[in-house]
Amino acid sequence: MLLDQFYEPSDKISFLTVILAVILSSIIIIINPFIYYEVIIFNIITFILLNLFFKNFTLYTIIWIIVLCYSLSSWETIDISINKKSYYNIFQPMMKYNCLAGFSLNEKTIDHNVQCSSLNISKEDSIKLEIFFQKDETIKHLKKIGCYRIEISENWVQFWYSKNVIDVSKDNNNLIVHFISQLH
Repeated sequence: MLLDQFYEPSDKISFLTVILAVILSSIIIIINPFIYYEVIIFNIITFILLNLFFKNFTLYTIIWIIVLCYSLSSWETIDISINKKSYYNIFQPMMKYNCLAGFSLNEKTIDHNVQCSSLNISKEDSIKLEIFFQKDETIKHLKKIGCYRIEISENWVQFWYSKNVIDVSKDNNNLIVHFISQLH
């Protein structure tokens, strides 16, 4: 009987374990958002295992897995809201090219603005852009979470997903903001 009490954590310990997992997972994802999928899967597996060994984890496990699955299904909007400043700063140097309209991640092609007959970019800049769009970790991450197109304009960047278009721009107060538009 004493061993059962030792191995069975109290509800308070169970709750603190869940809170600690939430905080630790959030910190890891904020520090390195590129591994969000691995962190979420690790959390799901860990809580399923905890549930197998300790019965008072059942409710916490169910709630936490529902929250994680929801986060996984809406990660594109969560990711942009966490990293909007980083994404804006990454794509800001490309905003200086008036003829650069965007990049198709699926086709790996750079699109030029319809008002321009060509990209009007120096050969050196063109090579840098090609290398950036093909090899950069940010581009790979965006493609991994479902982004299929990036459009660039003078002061904003748009990320196209199957369900959403997310605009990241700088407002009049130099704050970086994002807007989410639903695609039908």
